[in-house]
Amino acid sequence: MNITGFSRIESIGSYVPEQKISSEELMDEIQSETRFNVPNTWLEDLTGIRSRRFAGPETNPSDLAIEAGRAALEKCDMDPKDIAMVIYCGIDRYWVELAPSHRVQR
Repeated sequence: MNITGFSRIESIGSYVPEQKISSEELMDEIQSETRFNVPNTWLEDLTGIRSRRFAGPETNPSDLAIEAGRAALEKCDMDPKDIAMVIYCGIDRYWVELAPSHRVQR
């Protein structure tokens, strides 16, 4: 059997929400010192992560993926109609089935 053909990644895009929350703010929000006797610097000390991006409750993972897809399209010289496949990788409980890639594809 002789199969010829190829695939390639033409472009990659990313998107992160604008809102940032520091590890200290996160620990303050859960009242780590008063409820658990854990200093609010513990999370940053443990992980080294100072802040993370935060999407509001009205934002779905696919919304972020759509913005990342738009960013990828801006970087390449390609008509969106010529895209044969959208790969979405995520862990969420937004959809039981199908993966959110069908929203990104539109």
